[in-house]
Amino acid sequence: MARENIYDEWTKATDPAELAPKVPRILREAGALLRKAPPDGMPREELTQLIDALEAPYRHASKARSARRWREKAPMPSARPGSPTR
Repeated sequence: MARENIYDEWTKATDPAELAPKVPRILREAGALLRKAPPDGMPREELTQLIDALEAPYRHASKARSARRWREKAPMPSARPGSPTR
């Protein structure tokens, strides 16, 4: 039992998916939206850089600020009218 618990904890602590910073849902959705409907006239390389920046792992506080700005300026279409976007 104890060995199993230690192994499970070790596996979780060394799993690359667990170690990688999480990208907030709003930023993943923004990247998906840009892929689905890229802005007219935006060069492909610039679009790729923008999507990479949105989905890149970086400091949590900075990511939280970016996510908050996206929520304020670009409510996602999946939200029902009158319902909170969170």
